[in-house]
Amino acid sequence: MRMVYAKVVADASEQICRRPSKYWTNVPASSLCVQPCREDTTVKPKKTARARKGELVLIHIVVLQPGARAANLPEATRSASYEGWVKGFLLEDQAVIGETVRIKSFIGREITGALAEINPSYDHNFGEPQPALSRLGLEAWEKLESRG
Repeated sequence: MRMVYAKVVADASEQICRRPSKYWTNVPASSLCVQPCREDTTVKPKKTARARKGELVLIHIVVLQPGARAANLPEATRSASYEGWVKGFLLEDQAVIGETVRIKSFIGREITGALAEINPSYDHNFGEPQPALSRLGLEAWEKLESRG
């Protein structure tokens, strides 16, 4: 069974493929309740918010097309484009989500890509708690305290 990295959604036709979050998971590609990330990576505007020059934004870029990927990669990896998301400051006067824009990254590089988010938040985490590791900290403290 082929597995894909996908976002579980109620109606996939209304969702856009964006970056991973806590709602993304490995699921069977044949499942009806998912939108595979690799099938539609275009950024579609959800609202008409405008970004202005100098605002912090997030852009979506395609680093390598499937045909430009290394030959020694597994077929499933080689057949997908290599994509990225970059935060930076908008260089255009104004832009709407989905438009192709230029940004200046935090390290000074100018990068062109599709505007994905305006004033993006930091939404990363360390995943779900692992039951096997939950008590290790307490056990370690108990051992240290018993040694006196």
